[in-house]
Amino acid sequence: MNSNPPDTRIILISRTIGIDRIVDEMFIINKCIGFCQEFLQPTNLLKFQLLQLFNFREDKLCNEHIYWDQASVLVQIGLLDNEGLPVTEQKNYWIIAFLVIN
Repeated sequence: MNSNPPDTRIILISRTIGIDRIVDEMFIINKCIGFCQEFLQPTNLLKFQLLQLFNFREDKLCNEHIYWDQASVLVQIGLLDNEGLPVTEQKNYWIIAFLVIN
């Protein structure tokens, strides 16, 4: 995640540590970069959840999987209609962020 804009906020919601894996659930708030810049105003921020799964063999990282809420990002930039989709409204993101920070 070293290629994120400097104002990116990463809020760790939970971390689960097992014998051979670590699972991090995060909440990401950042400016839109890349293809979606043309769809959002410069002051708008994207807000979405991300899950990282790290698997280990002995003392070495053997793989990493990243899952993120693509539908929420597409709804926020206006490329997908959220009608009938299980996409969280933006106001709920702020409630989650507030509860985690405080």
